[in-house]
Amino acid sequence: MLELLREGDERPDTLAAAIQSFVGLLDGSEQLESHVYHAKATADELCAALAGKTDIDWSLLRRLSNPKNISTGESPDFNLEGITVWREAHEAWRPVRFLIVLCLASGHYPVASADSAVFVSDDLLALRENLGLSLATPADQMRDRRARFKRQLAAVADFVCFMIPRRDSSGTSQSPSESLVFMSQLYSGINDAASLILEMDVASDRDRIRILPHAEPEPPCLPRAIVAEDIQFGFDLLALRTDAEGNLRPESPSSLETLMVSRLAWLLRRINAEPLGWEPERPNVMLLGTLTHQVFEELFQVSLPIPDPQTIGSQIEPLLDSSIRTHAPFLRAAQWQVERKHLASSIHKAALAWREVLVTLKADILGTEEWIEGTLDGLPIHGQADILLGL
Repeated sequence: MLELLREGDERPDTLAAAIQSFVGLLDGSEQLESHVYHAKATADELCAALAGKTDIDWSLLRRLSNPKNISTGESPDFNLEGITVWREAHEAWRPVRFLIVLCLASGHYPVASADSAVFVSDDLLALRENLGLSLATPADQMRDRRARFKRQLAAVADFVCFMIPRRDSSGTSQSPSESLVFMSQLYSGINDAASLILEMDVASDRDRIRILPHAEPEPPCLPRAIVAEDIQFGFDLLALRTDAEGNLRPESPSSLETLMVSRLAWLLRRINAEPLGWEPERPNVMLLGTLTHQVFEELFQVSLPIPDPQTIGSQIEPLLDSSIRTHAPFLRAAQWQVERKHLASSIHKAALAWREVLVTLKADILGTEEWIEGTLDGLPIHGQADILLGL
């Protein structure tokens, strides 16, 4: 089948033969018998559409071979009577035993009504009375939403748990929903609704929460004491990186630079023990260098004349945009427009300065991103040269 798909066909007769060969390879169990039957019937329709034609009408073939659902005549019940999800604006469509209300915070249950930018409540009432229009005021909307919330609670048979987050996703403090003050009207024995709130940080409150699982207490486990024998000297750290034959892998110039500045930093990087920091996407020094590097690589190419200032000025922005698409797509957003303009201006100035150096030296560009390798005191070294010049 894979060979038939890879070969492709440009003539109706060869395509019809390939379709028949493809169908002949179909083989399934009794469960797939109906599928094979429909596949063969579709193949016959395709071959009939191709008969006597000089060109292939792909649109017609797609319509004829459009997949269809095969009905088994049964109506399976996919409802396993598991978890039922109601959204805040949904009606309770079935009774439940337990209900967990998420985010009973201010502005939810019910959702706060948005004020009209044109009409105030008195205007809406006047329009409704004088013109007979069905216009709901914010008070009407709140009453309807609170009634829907009441119907949702009425669909619960055994137990309701209200989750009240103290802070939102940005860390801002939140207060409970305004509907909390109406709980005494729904349930008996409630004098102070605020007293119903159980704090997760208070041990006595945690013991009263019915649906909260408790971890079994365990004795504390002290860390192992560090002894002098844990430190082992006389180990060749360069031998941490070897190939299959046991030979040292080559080091890069940046790796050796780190080794000369801080042996500990080099070791942590070598054993992948550096901290994994996280920060939002932003144009840091490393990223700006990468973008500039690619622009220079496209501007000053091997065996091509050094571009003139006009060419450099017209090519900077297209090349920078291509580099951003590859390495930092987030910089194409509108909020980074100032940074893009500033970076393009900086690259333009640097490119003109580099061009002046090349012209003054009468240099020829012999290569870019060339690998160079060698040894230093028996240690293999390799790295990439950004550019090779012939003087």
